[in-house]
Amino acid sequence: MYFIYSLLMGLAALLLVPYWLVEGMRHGKYFSNLGERLGFSFPGLAKLPAHSTGAIWIHAVSVGEVNLMATTIAQLRAAHPDWQLVLSTTSSTGCELARKKYADLSVFYCPLDFSWAVHNAMRRIRPTILVLAELELWPNLIAAAKTHGAKIAIVNGRLSDHSHLAA
Repeated sequence: MYFIYSLLMGLAALLLVPYWLVEGMRHGKYFSNLGERLGFSFPGLAKLPAHSTGAIWIHAVSVGEVNLMATTIAQLRAAHPDWQLVLSTTSSTGCELARKKYADLSVFYCPLDFSWAVHNAMRRIRPTILVLAELELWPNLIAAAKTHGAKIAIVNGRLSDHSHLAA
């Protein structure tokens, strides 16, 4: 199933390349963080030490989720003061806000949901816990977290009774 999903993601990305190129040239979008989005470089993780007791990767999609995570981040810091907390976002506005609001955290763009990209991020961060804000559920990211031994938590998520029973 992951193979089919990954194949469709690759096909969609291939079809969107012309759009991304045009938008990138017109508005300067997409190129500045392409290495992070593809899982090749993580300049936002420069603060992350090579060895730590544990790490918590928090994924907050955009501005709304970045703002919502303030209480959760404070609670995680209190519960695990010796653990590293890192924060990823998807949008440029979310990343900009996160870097200002949580200047002491390592903040980076979450890689696109390609298996190699998320596995590279998992190897770099080595999270003990992956915290997903809202319902930004990416199959390869979740599978990589499980493969690398990370627990997964969804905060502020909304699931219907039917979805809960199916899971």
